[in-house]
Amino acid sequence: MESVSGMSPGLLAHVGIVCMSGREVGWRVLWEAWRDSLPEKERSAMKTLSEKFLEPVMNHMDEFTKPPVLAGVKREGHYRRVVPCTNEVMISTLISLFEVGVDCKS
Repeated sequence: MESVSGMSPGLLAHVGIVCMSGREVGWRVLWEAWRDSLPEKERSAMKTLSEKFLEPVMNHMDEFTKPPVLAGVKREGHYRRVVPCTNEVMISTLISLFEVGVDCKS
């Protein structure tokens, strides 16, 4: 079965499947869970990074990559994502780059 939409709530509860939408989880939960797994020194640096750069960049991307119809306003500076992907995928990729490029787990 490709989707849980056809399953009964009883079956989902029995097998322990929890369904959540991206709006309920979001990229912040993914980032914070990874950040919290780091040693204290790196955790502090990543907290500063996320407050100073990551939050503003992700908010900017959210605002300016929506199609003008969905944004509700026609404005200059609208961007188009060349490869459509969710914020969670972008954060997951960023986490992978950090783990490969910077030895945070040692």
